[in-house]
Amino acid sequence: MRGGEAALAAVDMTIAEFNGDPSRVYLTGYSAGGNGSWYLASHHPERFAAFVVVCGFISEFCGKTSGVMYPALAPASAPDPYVYVAKRASTIPIWVFHGDADKSVSVQESRNMVKALKAVGAMCSTTEFPGVDHNAWDPVYDRADLIQWMLK
Repeated sequence: MRGGEAALAAVDMTIAEFNGDPSRVYLTGYSAGGNGSWYLASHHPERFAAFVVVCGFISEFCGKTSGVMYPALAPASAPDPYVYVAKRASTIPIWVFHGDADKSVSVQESRNMVKALKAVGAMCSTTEFPGVDHNAWDPVYDRADLIQWMLK
């Protein structure tokens, strides 16, 4: 079972155990978790009320410190991999965050995704943090307006 599918199975068990509301599941992830979140948002958008991605990527990528190779999320035959993923994830509200000084995952990954999301008419917000390196999740998850946005 792919990691994303295992995560969804865990969400389903949690919803059942705690009598959760499956229409109020929010997806977020950063760095490699952002990649996994793009995967889930593009394969199972109906499962999520909103999606927040921080310094994520969809292109083939080799982790700078881990050496882990992450495959591209779009097939090689896709004319534009960003549009391919954007079309599949475009039915849910998305907020994309990235530090513009990120030395691990290029900010261009998020810029390309935002451009593609807007091109397909997705509900998309974006925030770039000037001078922030890869650890953009600290300022993201400290934002009071993030939870308010998710619950709209």
